[in-house]
Amino acid sequence: MNKMDTEILTGQELAEECIRRSREARPERDLLIQLYERQKNRYGVFRKTDFDRILAEKMYQNAVSGSAILKIRYWRTGRHIPADREQVLRFGQALGLEAEEQNWLMQSWADKSDRVFMKSDTEVSLYRCRKKALDGYAREFLDKVAPERMLLANVPAGNPLPYLRHLYFLEALDYTAAGERTVLPGSHSISVNYDAEFRRHMNLSGEIPRSAVIRHLFLFGMPFLTVDLLSERLEQLGYLPLQENHTGTRGERTDYLVIRLLERYREACEEKDPGVCIRWMKQVCRAMDHTFESRGMGALCFLQFKALKNAVEHHSEGNSSGDSKR
Repeated sequence: MNKMDTEILTGQELAEECIRRSREARPERDLLIQLYERQKNRYGVFRKTDFDRILAEKMYQNAVSGSAILKIRYWRTGRHIPADREQVLRFGQALGLEAEEQNWLMQSWADKSDRVFMKSDTEVSLYRCRKKALDGYAREFLDKVAPERMLLANVPAGNPLPYLRHLYFLEALDYTAAGERTVLPGSHSISVNYDAEFRRHMNLSGEIPRSAVIRHLFLFGMPFLTVDLLSERLEQLGYLPLQENHTGTRGERTDYLVIRLLERYREACEEKDPGVCIRWMKQVCRAMDHTFESRGMGALCFLQFKALKNAVEHHSEGNSSGDSKR
């Protein structure tokens, strides 16, 4: 078996195990049930449906309805998770959670950051600290971009910061299955549809999914990335550090995948040239993407995002149209 075959096999194995684990019940749901039962027993209530009503009354007061009660049922059974962090907070308060348990509910069960910042928070010390850290990671990323990459991306080598979004966009593409078959043009307009979302993420503005932050930190940190470093940076930005048994709100085992991927990376690339390390990682990540897509589990491709997929599809359609005209 040659080197490339080994890398492909590694990616396939990691993807298959991630798929298998992602079909299992969320461990977070089991702990939530324990907290639910504890509070139900405190109230001396026997039937879950009755306690669901009590929780709904505590959360919504006079606005209790059948749909509000159904929400509680769906949350405790793992069928849905509140999209609104305010509802997560109210749910935790209704369950009588202590501060540490409330943090667990927000960061583990709901998979959110410990705090959301708005435009009015730019002078808040915690915001400034986290924004400074994220800016530092972005600068590290730019410092590692090779001159030839700058040239192909039409980016002036002396001042790459204004082109961070475009360089990030092209780097992300290289880690996906589409990166093997698609060469996007160097025009900066190819990534323009990602500008608003990327700008908001870099400004730490509003609700930012943990999965997106993992992607940012992963791409910014390569090729000098470890499990401990990624975990430390996640925690610094207010998110749960990597935990092997943690799942996303749909049960996806991204943490398991990233931990195992970085462990394999360390074993395969320790003391090797950074360029060799990056090629290994990109090959393995592409193999994982191929497996996820072939199994109909594209949502597990943790380095993909909507704007990137749309750009690739649009470019592919444009090429197909051009071919048909010829």
